[in-house]
Amino acid sequence: MANLLSIPVPSDIVFPESARAAAVREDWKDLALLGDGLAVQRLRSQLQRLAPYFRTALLIGERGTGREAAARRLHSLSPVAAGPFVLCPALEWMSAGDEYKDLMESAQRGTLFIQEIERLPLPLQAQMLVRLQKLDGMVKARTAETRVIASSLSDLRTLTSTGQFRQDLYGRISVVEIRLTPLRERTEDLQASCAALLKRYQDSGKGREISHIAEDAIDRMMAHAWPGNFEELREVVEQALFTAAREGGDGAGAVLVQHLPELAQREERIQAGLELAASPAVERLEDVLRRHVVDVLSRCAGNKVRAAELLGISRSTLYRMLDAAS
Repeated sequence: MANLLSIPVPSDIVFPESARAAAVREDWKDLALLGDGLAVQRLRSQLQRLAPYFRTALLIGERGTGREAAARRLHSLSPVAAGPFVLCPALEWMSAGDEYKDLMESAQRGTLFIQEIERLPLPLQAQMLVRLQKLDGMVKARTAETRVIASSLSDLRTLTSTGQFRQDLYGRISVVEIRLTPLRERTEDLQASCAALLKRYQDSGKGREISHIAEDAIDRMMAHAWPGNFEELREVVEQALFTAAREGGDGAGAVLVQHLPELAQREERIQAGLELAASPAVERLEDVLRRHVVDVLSRCAGNKVRAAELLGISRSTLYRMLDAAS
């Protein structure tokens, strides 16, 4: 297996600033754009091809697959790259009221990135659709120049078929739809990500004594399922680098498989979760729903109107569920 430091790291993706400045930054998300596998090559090609022309895009992928990195890449290659890139977590937009209703104005001549749009309840999905339609009119009148990118952890086509997501809103945001591949299906790119993390650690001045990651450690990581994707990879590799630098000894200069105890602990937790899921002692759906309703009502300080809006149900339905819970 090739030494990790010999693996090329595309400078336009990982290190857009000076090499040292990029190496010490804390943004792990660009790891998802590294590698030579077919999936990431296709992703980079899609972003490059679509960026100059898109008005709205939808990014679908698991947590940690680099949805924000892909969104920032689209923005940086678009005609509005010099404008703002405005993050808009759907749950914050939902709970903050008027403060977040003006985010589209804040993204004027830039890009608005709506994170986890599937978490908006139906009433707020309607509000979002109205604002996007208003933006359409402003763009046609040439009074606005704003790109909108939405991301989702879930397949919105499935949610629309079950009535959990508005079909008209899905149609509005999915003109361009990009799906991000999880790390477990991109293990051929794991070494490039490890190389980037190692270089960042070395250039930070904290770990110059670590020269490479040994083959047994790479093989061990290749066998892991990575449910947290590139975010989890960053956590595991950084912990291993710290452990290797601290312990030294016979393996000085290298990250060895024994420097990955956290990986075994994570797999034990995954296995425990699978065993729990397979257990016959499963809660009734009615009990789960009732507990969720009571929890939402508590977070709304007893405001039933607000709780019904957040849950995406009518007040009469909320009252019936509360009556059943009492």
